[in-house]
Amino acid sequence: MKSISSITVLVFLIFCVATVIGVYAATIELVDSGQSLGSADENGTFVYLGDIDGDNDIDAVVALCLHANRVWENDGGGKFSDPGTRLGGNESRGMALGDVDGDGDLDVFLTISAAGDQVWLNDGAGNFSESGQTLGPASGHRHVALGDLDIDGDLDAFVTNSESGSKVYFNDGAGVFGDSGQTLGTRAQKVHLVDLDSDGDFDAIATHMDDGNPLWINDGAGTFSHAGQSVGGVGVISVASGDVDANGT
Repeated sequence: MKSISSITVLVFLIFCVATVIGVYAATIELVDSGQSLGSADENGTFVYLGDIDGDNDIDAVVALCLHANRVWENDGGGKFSDPGTRLGGNESRGMALGDVDGDGDLDVFLTISAAGDQVWLNDGAGNFSESGQTLGPASGHRHVALGDLDIDGDLDAFVTNSESGSKVYFNDGAGVFGDSGQTLGTRAQKVHLVDLDSDGDFDAIATHMDDGNPLWINDGAGTFSHAGQSVGGVGVISVASGDVDANGT
């Protein structure tokens, strides 16, 4: 199943590479492509990369605060053009790319801070249609992560809200989402899906600006319970996970 669950940020870095025989510096020289995409007032909140139009190169979708979200298509040589595609209105706070309707292309799950969340379905050539769904409360939407939360073979959605609790939406396999009835925590910002307890399903770590960052454990059917543990302190905005101590978890 094609899915992009992590946020890819267009930042160029000079990095160091560590090896088992020593540490050496590897400098990569990057050249400005000369492209300036969008206008000065298009303040983006996130950039997501994926093959939107099915031509085997990486396109870009930009979530914008003050304008409708924009798609930039790659010509295969790294040159991006605007096909005129606009997704949703303004006040977008997050999105996720994934094949939510099971037809082999990347669709868009869009969160809008001042309205319900939206699902935009891709026809495989980068042409999107709004599915007609309005998910969640009328305000406070922040971040969304897609993953098969109930282990039924499709992508579900975990959506945070800065005014009320996070919500879990189950996918029927055709890109139609239903509220699971769960309201998890309060005033969440970002969410990261990861198998915390090594039982084969996605659990969740949610960040909160004014509270601890709770761990939510999935029972395998998409029902989450508080692990009784929070990580970090207040003011955390984002989170990622990895086996940093090389113990296999």
